[in-house]
Amino acid sequence: MKKVFPLGLAVLSLVLLGGVVGTADAKKKKPKPASLTLTVTPNHLKVGQKYTAELKGYSGRFSKLGVDAHSGPCASTKKAENQTHTIYTHVVGTKKNYDWKITFTAGAAGTRHVCAYLYDPSNEGAPHQRHKSATYTATAR
Repeated sequence: MKKVFPLGLAVLSLVLLGGVVGTADAKKKKPKPASLTLTVTPNHLKVGQKYTAELKGYSGRFSKLGVDAHSGPCASTKKAENQTHTIYTHVVGTKKNYDWKITFTAGAAGTRHVCAYLYDPSNEGAPHQRHKSATYTATAR
């Protein structure tokens, strides 16, 4: 009987240790993913009228926002967009909720594209950055 007790104690110890390790693994969470939403208001306006672009979300591992507006479609990365257009930027930091509003003036009639980017400034051309686009329509005064 004395030999059974140490064996039973060893098995019980392993079971308890496995439960602690299993509990610690269960508590590990995946990092919250970065997100970006873009809202343009108003989306129907006259040339010369002001409109607002709101970029909202969670930065995750990215730390900077960029936004611009023009007549053509948006590029897939901030680096590509910046090749042909001036981009307004805003630092948000990593792992932060953000809500940035910027006001523009409609400069020409027609359907215009607003392009927004959430990116890592050390790799502006990375394909995994977040980007969104929205449109507004401007009519002549």
